[in-house]
Formats: sequence, C-alpha cells, structure tokens
Amino acid sequence: MATYTRAELRNAVMQELAILDANAAPSAEDSVLVLAKIQQVLEGLADASEALIPFDLDADAIPAPYMIPLTRIVAPTVALAFGLSDKMKMLQGLEALGMRQLRRLKSRPYFGAVAQASYY
Repeated sequence: MATYTRAELRNAVMQELAILDANAAPSAEDSVLVLAKIQQVLEGLADASEALIPFDLDADAIPAPYMIPLTRIVAPTVALAFGLSDKMKMLQGLEALGMRQLRRLKSRPYFGAVAQASYY
C-alpha cells in the first residue's frame, strides 16, 4: 500500500485551500503553521473515543486511503489562519465528508480477521 508523508499532506491541504500552487513550495512560516495544525488534528483524531487514526503518529507515513479524508478534515482548521473565512461553509461540508470517510475506513474489518458476533 502506498504511503504519503506529512509534507505531502501539508501541500495537499494548502493546495485544497488554493494558497499553494501545484509547482510551488510553501514558505517556512506557512509550513510550520500547517504542520502544527496537522499534528493537532491527528492527535485529536487518534485520542477521540472513536480512535479514527490507526497508524503511528510518530512515524511520517500516512497510508494512502487516509490522505484525502485527512486533507478534508485539516483544511478548515488551517483556513482561518490564512483569512479564508468566506470558504468555511464549503470546507465544513468537506470536513463532515472526511469524517464519514474515516469512520468508514475504521469500520472495515481487517482482511482475514474473525468477525465478532453480536447477540441481543
């Protein structure tokens, strides 16, 4: 399975917000800000009662299926720092979609795992 780095997630978030061109590199200040926001969001998702992040937060590898949902979830958090409050309604809709995608990824059983029976 392909993996991405936090730098690639940072660039994806900034491109989603149209504050970074596809062929450009972020400034050092912008990079530090966005990477800090990414870390905060990842820790929140990992520590939530649902624990939506199953991969190691200390590693720099983000599994490919999580890249787009995380981009959608981090973007609204970063938008206000760049003065993009006019896009918040649209971004919050994308954030909700990203959360649904993370929950769907979590609900998939591991291939070969024993299914748990629920008796009521």
